[in-house]
Amino acid sequence: MRRLLIIALTCGGLLWAQSAGAPSKPDSGRAPITIRFKPLPRELLQQRLSLIRKTSPERQFVLEGLLSTSGCGIKRLEVKDHEPNVVCSLAGSSEKVIVLGAHYDHATKGDGAVDNWSGSALLPSIYDSMKDLKLRHTIVFVGFSAEEKGLLGSKAYVTSLAPDERRKISAMVNLDTLGLSSTKVWSNRASPLLVNSLAAVAQALKLPLEPINVDAKGASADSEPFFTADIPAITIHSVTMDTWNILHTSRDTLEQVKLNDYYETYRLITGYLIFLDQLLDAEPVPGGAGPS
Repeated sequence: MRRLLIIALTCGGLLWAQSAGAPSKPDSGRAPITIRFKPLPRELLQQRLSLIRKTSPERQFVLEGLLSTSGCGIKRLEVKDHEPNVVCSLAGSSEKVIVLGAHYDHATKGDGAVDNWSGSALLPSIYDSMKDLKLRHTIVFVGFSAEEKGLLGSKAYVTSLAPDERRKISAMVNLDTLGLSSTKVWSNRASPLLVNSLAAVAQALKLPLEPINVDAKGASADSEPFFTADIPAITIHSVTMDTWNILHTSRDTLEQVKLNDYYETYRLITGYLIFLDQLLDAEPVPGGAGPS
């Protein structure tokens, strides 16, 4: 079933959210945003999760195969002394870009199912859900290498960007460690507009979202090199203080992924990207107040 919702945001945050057909309310110079997509069957997401492999080269091979099968042409970006970043794009009508990333390597202990096959295996499903849409932004899908070695893949990606390429990136959305619980956002290391927008979409889609900051645990994420380079960035995850001790241990297996939570996170992220595509770099409605 297709989900159709209309969401209006002011520059400062959530103004209102409603299902299609509800009474309209005044906007603030922006056209209402429509989120419309057909979710994939959860069995397909479960099948892609089950393709987990032990080593980074094997994971790279599987991820490239899934993206290629979906029709996303693969490029590889070298990461010194490690497997390459896996990159493919879904073209939009403008020169502006949204980067969607997830690392595919994992720590030495455990299977790395949660951290982070859960994130990288979701990339082809989000691509499949968006590939027939008319987008304004080009969505660049990146499977990052060597995150567990010090964010080497994401650092290499940001370093490879020319100044004009950096300026074209309107947002970076990072997926790391999904399905342990309902969707969480690392809010204190993210652009406020990106956090507020995610909250708006979660409210409109009636999906759970909670801010959980993990920097106190010494965590880092592939959004960080983008954030440091003044590119708006956000990390979406599922970690709580109770589940933190699963990561980087032998307990990190597929059995830890709660499929219902994982599927809701997939729906939220897909709707969120569709929302950002219309929100970011949008022209004000003629006669409206416009951004303040």
